[in-house]
Amino acid sequence: EPTTEEPVASTPVPVSVDLALTTGNGGTFYAVSGTVTDGFSGRYERDQLLTLTVKGKDCRIEWEEMSLETGSDCDYDYVRIAIGGWTRQKKCGHTRPAALQLRGEEFTVTFKSDGSVQKDGFKFAFECTGPVTAEPTVAPLPTTEEPVPEPTTEEPVPEPTTEEPVPEPTTEEPVPEPTTEEPVPEPTTEVPVPEPTTEEPVLEPTTEEPVASTPVPVSVDLALTTGNGGTFYAVSGTVTDGF
Repeated sequence: EPTTEEPVASTPVPVSVDLALTTGNGGTFYAVSGTVTDGFSGRYERDQLLTLTVKGKDCRIEWEEMSLETGSDCDYDYVRIAIGGWTRQKKCGHTRPAALQLRGEEFTVTFKSDGSVQKDGFKFAFECTGPVTAEPTVAPLPTTEEPVPEPTTEEPVPEPTTEEPVPEPTTEEPVPEPTTEEPVPEPTTEVPVPEPTTEEPVLEPTTEEPVASTPVPVSVDLALTTGNGGTFYAVSGTVTDGF
């Protein structure tokens, strides 16, 4: 197994660096001497905000060039030197600032330009009393990976249990044959309907000797209004319309 080595602190070799904010923006550099510039060739660009940090003990700054847009309190373009967020110098214009002695183990340089006037930028040199020990850098040791457990032997999938035999359908009780139907008794010989006895012969009505009706000779005066539809026996009379 790889032994856990004690981290070896890497002490930066004292170096002299020429830093440009355009290429070192956002970086941190260990050095004991060097120069810092805005990094632009000719006039700096508009709307810039660049920063870098130098780590070195008790550095002294000597300004060599200064050409930034002039403004009240350097509100437009400026270069600022700060330690731990505390501004030590904020400069602009065309006058080289006085040398600056810093106390501490690092300083930060910030350059800002607005969207109008452009100038030639700045440059300063720095000299530190000694290097700053970098924080130990240790490549992380590979952690002993816990062995990936072999997949456990899968429990055997139980064979499906022998199915209980489906009981054969029990011998069906024989459906009793329909019992011999009791013979439907033949209708008994119908009692002969007695022939109607010979009816007594219906006596034909005896032929009555017709009695000759001799109309009584009458004389009538008939009116159609009163006798309408009637039949009258008469031997004499009169007939009027009756009106």
